Amino acid sequence: MKKNKNRINRYQRKLSHKDNNKWASEYEQEFLRNPEDGPLVTDELFAEIDSLEYFSASQLKKYRGKLARSMKNYQADYEKIEAGLKSYAKSATVHTMELAILTKSLLIAFSNVLFQNYEQSDESIKQMIKPNHFESLTWLDEYKLEPEYLISTKGLHYYQKRADEITTEALHDWFNFMLNKEGDNSLAQSFDELMVQKGVNKTNYYKEQQQSPDILSTYTGLNNFPFFENCLLSSYTVSYDVASKFMSGTLNTKGQRRVFIDGHPEIITGRILSSWIVSPNFVEGQYEILCLPNQYSLYIVWNYHTEIAAGFSLSRNQF
Repeated sequence: MKKNKNRINRYQRKLSHKDNNKWASEYEQEFLRNPEDGPLVTDELFAEIDSLEYFSASQLKKYRGKLARSMKNYQADYEKIEAGLKSYAKSATVHTMELAILTKSLLIAFSNVLFQNYEQSDESIKQMIKPNHFESLTWLDEYKLEPEYLISTKGLHYYQKRADEITTEALHDWFNFMLNKEGDNSLAQSFDELMVQKGVNKTNYYKEQQQSPDILSTYTGLNNFPFFENCLLSSYTVSYDVASKFMSGTLNTKGQRRVFIDGHPEIITGRILSSWIVSPNFVEGQYEILCLPNQYSLYIVWNYHTEIAAGFSLSRNQF
């Protein structure tokens, strides 16, 4: 059957960011953030609401120093990891030698990490989630990476372990600060109730070169279904404001597919590769936590899906 070139049956339609009769844009009328020029960072007011002032320059220096000191026996590896993170934070889609070194090293150190959880799943699940759900890393073939260029497996494992521990420790400290500051009005009354989230928008879904389903197409209608990260590296944030901005995109990357994903700390702990807390190479004001694919089970709980946007939560528990 030949596909309709115009793709009339679109799940989500284009929106205008321009004011309508000087009242509100179509984004605002749908309770979405207006696209804006990048980099997408939180507004000061929202940062205060989230008590993110806790992460002052002095606090970040403490956490980052703790990781740096713990890597003293892997100094060369540490520098290569941070160089790769800096490249990723600047642009995950612009490939550089530094990012190639980090990516290739991760594939060796965390063997089959992108597919392992999927490959261990029942055949019934594989019937619903096809292999083309996962990103292709063939771009690495452009780089001739000799073994001496790569990050040692021991160095990467140790970095990931310490980054995960220190980031989690800092999130606990942030929660305690928030609870002392806000009391009963705190965003959460226990650490396990804190929210982490990510916003996804896709600009080229309806173009004819699209070769694979996006995350929305893959999971729509699959409630309480296992979730698999489709990328080697996935970004989450503790800022609702930042996630909502990424859901809308920039003025140059306004998407027609908008998804909001959230969950509690349980969905990222154990798989944190790095974060703005422990590394100075992330964009200030994005409060980014960079994760490897989940090696434990996560399940989708749908919150809403309309013509305009969609959202689901992740949980370790199946309901």
